[in-house]
Amino acid sequence: SVLRSSVDEHQHRMGLSSLLPHQVDFWRHPASPSHPADVRVPFPSLQAVKTLLESNGISYSILIQDLQKLLDEEKKAMAKSRRTERSTSTFDFASYHTIDEV
Repeated sequence: SVLRSSVDEHQHRMGLSSLLPHQVDFWRHPASPSHPADVRVPFPSLQAVKTLLESNGISYSILIQDLQKLLDEEKKAMAKSRRTERSTSTFDFASYHTIDEV
């Protein structure tokens, strides 16, 4: 899951730093209270991280519920796209393509 949280300076020092033992991955650090932090949380640590945030008075929202599901769907779509025969008239130049596709 990916959680989004807005914190003040004190909450940042006290709460977010205590998340590190839970193997979280900060996608975006809070630059100021008006800029939220986005944190990827491994599923086994999710409940502990939510409890820790709540006990420190840090509000959060769930930005992405199941990140692995999104990654799997994207991988499936890319594999399907690779199997599609293309010509220069149908090639989508706006999409990412691996070196093998190009």
